[in-house]
Amino acid sequence: MNDTTARALRNAIASAKMEGIDFSADILKTVTDYAEKKINFDELMKIVSSDCKRV
Repeated sequence: MNDTTARALRNAIASAKMEGIDFSADILKTVTDYAEKKINFDELMKIVSSDCKRV
């Protein structure tokens, strides 16, 4: 991941945390994997849909 993407990801996470949203280590890994193009958008949506069903 390039510096600009890493900075944007850190800022987005910090912003969400300021709003009271916490992230598990698994979610942070998934988001990082997407940002690093290790998974594509369809895979990301499958993971998110699966996680939402468990709640």
